[in-house]
Amino acid sequence: TIYREENTMRKQLLSFALLLCIIFGAFLQAGFAEEAESPELLYTGNFGYYLADGKAYIFSGQSEDGTTLTIPQSIDGYEVAGIGTEGAFYSGSLDAPNVIILEGVRRISDGGFNNSTMGSINLPESLESIGKDAFSGCEALKTIRIPAATKEIAPGAFLDCPALISIEVDEKNPEYFSVKGVLFSREGGSVSLHSYPLGKKDKSYQVPKDVTAVLPYAFYYNGTLTGVKLPDTLTSIGDEAFNRCSSLSKLTLPKNLVHIGREAFAYSSKIKQLTLPGTLKTIGDGAFATLPLAKYELAKGN
Repeated sequence: TIYREENTMRKQLLSFALLLCIIFGAFLQAGFAEEAESPELLYTGNFGYYLADGKAYIFSGQSEDGTTLTIPQSIDGYEVAGIGTEGAFYSGSLDAPNVIILEGVRRISDGGFNNSTMGSINLPESLESIGKDAFSGCEALKTIRIPAATKEIAPGAFLDCPALISIEVDEKNPEYFSVKGVLFSREGGSVSLHSYPLGKKDKSYQVPKDVTAVLPYAFYYNGTLTGVKLPDTLTSIGDEAFNRCSSLSKLTLPKNLVHIGREAFAYSSKIKQLTLPGTLKTIGDGAFATLPLAKYELAKGN
């Protein structure tokens, strides 16, 4: 009996040890896999890059003359496919006021030119996607033109650009279009207001009648607009869409509104009255945070 108990215990210990070995081996394998997935950082001439799927993605660079930074078509024989890392040309890392991206580049990653000092940029016709915060905080950027091939622009791509007065779009682009410098997107039969340039000086703005959504960050930090008229076709206001609009005081929520996103009107301290329509189904956290609402009404149906 004692032998059987000892034998059983020995088997249990061996099983437990084997289980630990399997778990430890799995961790080691995951670690090696993660290490293997980390790209090697390469440097040549004025640029730093890494390789993915046989293509180069730039993460740093310097201009030849301190005036214009030109992103090349190829590096060391590899096609340049994108600006590959967040903050690649962040703030002081960009030494030129002008940027030219040559044909072949298809992607600008999240935060690619975040807070950079550039005043102008030429985007290639090959560009397909622009990430979140790609140009946010570019204080000197005044205009930008979106090519025909661009099919994805993340909300917040042009956040906090105080000099930006116009976002233009190639008329052949099927996904995006511009009206008086304001960027709109198409999806199926719906139209969304994507980005209202922060540098526009108009005191009031009327969102076009066919617009069904105001996307996240669309009017973020606008300090000039005192009034925005929203159409009855509008059903959704995205996260932080009107966040920190310090002069905005005249705003009526449309009668068919269904969704208000997180912090959509937060810190827009001059909004003192709002009537929530009966169609409203969801309100995100902090949608009206810090608003000194003297009158806050629920329409019939709520």
